Amino acid sequence: MRLSQQLNQAMASRASIEQAKGILMGAQGRGPDEAIQMASHRSRPWTPVTSGTSADHPG
Repeated sequence: MRLSQQLNQAMASRASIEQAKGILMGAQGRGPDEAIQMASHRSRPWTPVTSGTSADHPG
């Protein structure tokens, strides 16, 4: 990827992050740092926690 394309992509990502931060700040009444933490936490893939192993639950 060319540098100019990378910069454009980074700027678009930054704009989305700032927009999400503003929405969270307004909707949740949070400060900028808290809003970034919330957005960061929510953007991580969710992995369900399971107990035991598949051997505990035969097909």
